Amino acid sequence: MKRSVGKMGRGCWSDIPVHCDQEKIKKTVEASRKAFCEKESGGVLSEWEFICLQSRYIRKQWWVIQGLLLLAVWWILRFSRSPYAVQRSLGAAAPLFVMLLIPELWKNRRSNAVEVEGTTLYSIRQICGARLVLFGMADLCLLTVFFLGVWCTGRISVQEFVVQFLVPFQAAGCICFRLLYSRKAGSELAALLACMVWTLVWLQLVLNESLYSAVSLPVWGALLGLSVLYLIYCIKRGQENCQQLWEAGH
Repeated sequence: MKRSVGKMGRGCWSDIPVHCDQEKIKKTVEASRKAFCEKESGGVLSEWEFICLQSRYIRKQWWVIQGLLLLAVWWILRFSRSPYAVQRSLGAAAPLFVMLLIPELWKNRRSNAVEVEGTTLYSIRQICGARLVLFGMADLCLLTVFFLGVWCTGRISVQEFVVQFLVPFQAAGCICFRLLYSRKAGSELAALLACMVWTLVWLQLVLNESLYSAVSLPVWGALLGLSVLYLIYCIKRGQENCQQLWEAGH
C-alpha cells in the first residue's frame, strides 16, 4: 500500500487500472452529436431570411440611380415630339440600366471573395444567387412602374416598349452575365466596353429607317425570346460552375 502511494506521490498514475464502458461512451458521443446538430440546425437561415440578410450588404444607391435614369427617360418621352428622340433615349437607357448592375454584382469577384469561401457557412454561389434575386425583384418593380408611366401618358405602345427597350435590355444582360461568369480576369471592364459598343450598334440599327422597318414584329419577338433563353442559360451555367470559373480567372 505504501509503495503504491509512493508511486502515486511521484506522479506515476499509469499503474492505476481504468475501466471503460464502451456502450456508455458511445451513448455519450451520440447524445453530444445530436445536441450539436440540433443547435446548429436552429441557427441556419431559411432561404428568404438569407436573401433579406444579403439585402443589407447591397449599396442602395444603384437602385436609386436606376430609378433616376428611368425618370429622366420618362421626362424625355413625356415632352419630346420627335420619334427619333424616343428611339435614342430608350435605346441608350436600356443598356445603361443593365450596366448599373455591374459594380455591385462584380464586387465579390473583384474582392477575391472566393479565397475566403472555405471559412464561411454559405458559398459564393448562394451569395450571388441571393443578390441576383434581389436585383431581379428591384428591377422588375422599377421597370413595371416605368412602363405603366409611359404607357398611361400615351407616349409609347407595348410594341415600341418591347422592341426599343426590352430587346437591347436583354442583349446587354446577356453580355454582362456571359462575362461575369467567364474565366478571364478584368471581365468588369470588358462588360462595360461591350455594352457601350452594343449601344452604338443598336442606335445605328434603329435610326436606320429602312433597316429598322425591314424587321417585322415576329422577328423582334423571336430575337427577344432567344435572348431570354440565352440569359437564363448564362445565369444557370454560371451559378453551377461559379467557384470553378472564378478560381480559374485568378
